[in-house]
Amino acid sequence: MKKISIFLIACMIATGLCTIAAADSNVAEQVQIGNRNDAYIEQTGTENQAYQNQSDEFNTATVYQIGTGNIAQQQQTVYGNDAVIDQDGTANSAVQEQTGDLNMATIYQNGTGNYADQYQEGSSQIAYIEQSQAHNTAYQMQFGDGNIAEIKQGGQFNMAEQLQDGSKNSATIDQKGTASRDNLAGQWQIGEANTAAITQQGAENTAYQYQEGTANNADIRQNGSRNWAGDFFFNVQPGQEQYGSGNSAAINQNGMDNRAYQYQDGTGNVSNILQTGNAHDGAVAGASFGAETYQYGELNQAFVVQNDTNNYSYAVQDGVANYSSQTQSGSMNISYLSQTGIGNSAVCVQH
Repeated sequence: MKKISIFLIACMIATGLCTIAAADSNVAEQVQIGNRNDAYIEQTGTENQAYQNQSDEFNTATVYQIGTGNIAQQQQTVYGNDAVIDQDGTANSAVQEQTGDLNMATIYQNGTGNYADQYQEGSSQIAYIEQSQAHNTAYQMQFGDGNIAEIKQGGQFNMAEQLQDGSKNSATIDQKGTASRDNLAGQWQIGEANTAAITQQGAENTAYQYQEGTANNADIRQNGSRNWAGDFFFNVQPGQEQYGSGNSAAINQNGMDNRAYQYQDGTGNVSNILQTGNAHDGAVAGASFGAETYQYGELNQAFVVQNDTNNYSYAVQDGVANYSSQTQSGSMNISYLSQTGIGNSAVCVQH
């Protein structure tokens, strides 16, 4: 094994170019244009590749690679950006590109065949990806200023996507556990000051969230097997959709074969679904989801709790300050609720 250590500083509008191929077939290439940029590559193993390109001032790029066949690429433009790639294993690939000022991007990968991609355009953004074991895939794209995105994956065959368009949005995905498998998560946020979080643990979980507007909050938590917040595989339908301002939606699933969907359009609406048990999948009512909630207007609140097995609930509210609560225990219960107007309240309890 041969160890390559390169430290390159480009000073005072100088251009630095370095390409090295060692006996162990590692390749390192660095290009810097501008002032006071720092670039560092260290590789141990065989057939690793690292490429770095920096422009303007005070950018820092660092690559550490151990193993075989890893590829790292980084490109930074303008002022004060910081990018780090650390890979340990086989056939991992990482790409980072930052445009703007004072952005930070970090990727840690440990395992085999992991792939991570981060792209940031704007200023003062933070993106972080950490992947372990094998075949995890993560994407993050941020446009605007002050966005924060974080992905952690542990287990097998996880995939995560996050796209934020606007400013001051925050998105977090955490898929974890040594037995975690075939998880898929998404999150799309367009607007400003939106927050989205997904946590999945178990097997074959699917989650998707889409938000458009300002100061919306969406949260999906799944623990178990074959839970679907949304029906991504069949209908490409997100588990939660929100449009407007100040809306909050949460789905919490614990069990097997549960499906939930929420839609909100307006201002200050709150919608929560809690599913425990198994097979709340809509089959009893010929529906695609075991729990569905739709809200239009302002300051509406909808709450759903499903326990035991194979229950179905449906709620739609249109207006202002309406309240609904649906609680189901036992099996084969079906609940439909519809409210239009101002200040309505409905409660349904089924055992």
